[in-house]
Amino acid sequence: MLIGSIYYYSVSGFQKSQPLGIMHRAVARALDLVTQSPSHDCIANTTALIEGARRLGIRYGHRAPQNAFFQTWRARPDKRADLLPFANALGFSLAT
Repeated sequence: MLIGSIYYYSVSGFQKSQPLGIMHRAVARALDLVTQSPSHDCIANTTALIEGARRLGIRYGHRAPQNAFFQTWRARPDKRADLLPFANALGFSLAT
């Protein structure tokens, strides 16, 4: 694994966590924000998170981002231009 363990501070002190769990939670939170309020900045930040995880070889649960993308793509056709970089990060080639 690229990164062994990550330590974070919680109310009960320093806790050990595996990066996989952290990345899954970060991606899940970002996807919730994209589906709830797909602003340009939110989509750009989520795209950067996905691209960064892929470059570093950190698994992030590829199916959930795909599902969130298509849910938002169908529900918000007005945001399709903003969603294109997110589609590219997920390996899709779509036209508006």
